[in-house]
Amino acid sequence: MAQRLDSARIGRSAILGAGATVPAFLCLWAGLPEVGFSASFGAYLLCVCFPVLSQVDAWPKLIATSVLFGLSATIGAVCGTNLVALLPVAVLFALWQARTELVPGSLRVAVALATLVMLLSTSPLPGMLNPWTYGLALGAGALWQSLLVGALQPVGDTGRLTLWDDLTRPWRHMRRAERFDGVMMGLGAVGAVICSLIPMSHSGWLLTTALRVMKPSRAETMRRMGQRAFGTLGGALVAMVLLSVDVPLSLHAALLGVILWGMLLVGAKRYGIYTFCLTIVALNFNVGSPDMSFEVGLHRVLFSLAGIALGLAGMLALPREEER
Repeated sequence: MAQRLDSARIGRSAILGAGATVPAFLCLWAGLPEVGFSASFGAYLLCVCFPVLSQVDAWPKLIATSVLFGLSATIGAVCGTNLVALLPVAVLFALWQARTELVPGSLRVAVALATLVMLLSTSPLPGMLNPWTYGLALGAGALWQSLLVGALQPVGDTGRLTLWDDLTRPWRHMRRAERFDGVMMGLGAVGAVICSLIPMSHSGWLLTTALRVMKPSRAETMRRMGQRAFGTLGGALVAMVLLSVDVPLSLHAALLGVILWGMLLVGAKRYGIYTFCLTIVALNFNVGSPDMSFEVGLHRVLFSLAGIALGLAGMLALPREEER
């Protein structure tokens, strides 16, 4: 269902954008910036997942997605860059993302963003956070935002599956092995190895970038790659600038709300702009308060470039449209 850019939508998007910043501002006031920014990142992701609500099981899907984000954050933080732990987890998440691309439902974006959360959570946690408090904070922030999303967002003309069907249907339709499954699992394995060999902040962004540009066929991937690749690289460059500027954390929190407001107005169909905004937020807010350093920002740009290259390599193994 296409949404017109009217005053109601502008106001609704503004409330949702402001709501996502509430955990960050409250925790800044309480002297717990890492907890607040982690929670606001979860709130942001929950809102991105549901520009419209499902016709069936809307509230259960919002709650389940919040729990999924919290669990994914904890799993990624527990694994860290330990290859023995990370390798099977990265392969499993990559396969799950592939399954939801091949058999899409209303949780397709949620699964893709849960994979993003898991991979970014392999970075070292700052301050007082441990894997459990980080996952709890991120999940709680998503749960807070689900109250606003459930109350404000309109019901779409899709999402007719129950929560159980949305979770199980991608796995029930594995009658034969798809080449896309194998390619995504291969990318997951290669990305996990690279992440373990480069135990730096946000090394998981390399695999995140590669997985985000992948679609089931070569032609589909090429159509998306241009927009998503430039959006990712552009967002990483802006994130590098933001990380290099010494500004109050309250301004970073406000920026998150403004970006979310803009994303909700633009809509997910404009993949380049959407990915640009998602990258800025993911590279600034996902693990506690922003780690302000030009060097850290530069590393994230390089990881973005390497991830695009890995995605291109994976694309060559995909079938052409006429082969599917």
